[in-house]
Amino acid sequence: MAKEDVIEIKIPKGENELLIKSIIMYFLAPLGGLFFLNDTDAFVKFNAKQSIYLGFAFIIISVPVMFLSVFCMFIPFLFLSLGYIILVFYMIMKCNEGKKVILPVIGSMAEK
Repeated sequence: MAKEDVIEIKIPKGENELLIKSIIMYFLAPLGGLFFLNDTDAFVKFNAKQSIYLGFAFIIISVPVMFLSVFCMFIPFLFLSLGYIILVFYMIMKCNEGKKVILPVIGSMAEK
C-alpha cells in the first residue's frame, strides 16, 4: 500500500470556520472547491484544488462504472460510491485537524 504524506499545520482550537469550509469543499466537490479557490490561506486553497480534482476524478471514473453496473446489478457503482463517501469523510476529518493530506495522484496536481 502507498504511504500517505501528512503535514501538520497548527490551527487554533475552537475554529469552526475551517470545518465549514472543508465540508463545503469536499461534500460539494467539484463545485464546492471553486468557492474557496481564491482564498488567501494556502491550506484552504490546496484543499479546494484537491477537492476539485477529486470530484472530477469521481465523475470520470463513475461514468464507465455505471455502464458496467447495469450488467452487474449496480454493485460496482455501490462500492465506488461507498469508497468515495469514506474518502470524503476522511479528508474532512484531516482538514479539520489541520493535517495536509496529499492524495497519491491528485495531491501532486493540486500543489502546482
